[in-house]
Amino acid sequence: MQNLSVFKQENPITFNRQIDVIINYFNVTELPTIKAWYLGETFFNQKLPVSLRRISLRFADAELRSQFTKHLESNAIPVLDKIENEYLSCLKSKQYQKNFWGVLWDSPLSRLHFRPMTTVSLRYPFTGGCAPLTKRLFVDTDGNLRLCEKADGKIKIGSIDDGIDFYRLNQLKFERLLNAKCRNCWALRMCSLCLKFPRCADVQKSLHRHMALFCTIHEMGAHLLSHLIPPKGQRNQAC
Repeated sequence: MQNLSVFKQENPITFNRQIDVIINYFNVTELPTIKAWYLGETFFNQKLPVSLRRISLRFADAELRSQFTKHLESNAIPVLDKIENEYLSCLKSKQYQKNFWGVLWDSPLSRLHFRPMTTVSLRYPFTGGCAPLTKRLFVDTDGNLRLCEKADGKIKIGSIDDGIDFYRLNQLKFERLLNAKCRNCWALRMCSLCLKFPRCADVQKSLHRHMALFCTIHEMGAHLLSHLIPPKGQRNQAC
């Protein structure tokens, strides 16, 4: 914070225009405390963060997950309900620029609001995820090529020295897995996963909540979503 304070003092215009804040949190129950701290810091000068990202323990061992998640998940629903109500209150009062919770909810609501209504790109799989190498390529610190930073870090598909291991890619049977696991899933068009099938239930639960909030706002008035910006790569056409 000290280095940032010096930078802000010496370069106020650059700080306000080009420096973005990303907040990583572990559990939903921490969010109210994070909000109170962030908005109370004069350093940020009412500049909202661009993202609130949850830290995942998906690939941590069972003991570590148990240690960090015990007694936390059971309290998440009441906290989320409170956050939703605060978000809705800001929408009603049209305080879009001052809505801290908009950082949390605007992105998933935008994906629903501007979702494709008719055609789906043939270039990518029918899910919201991406096929290996079509959208991104992840290189770790050892020079190994992996699917992406979101997938299991144990899946190696080559290296910068040897190139892409197409035999390994073929072994993944990506399309066959998608057809077997995703074909009849109600959430497939809005899914954000690729090969992370163990997280399917979490994504479905999250999407169900986003859809419920989306419908609630529409019942209050579709104009309350007029501040949303289309996600990158989607057409500027609201449903």
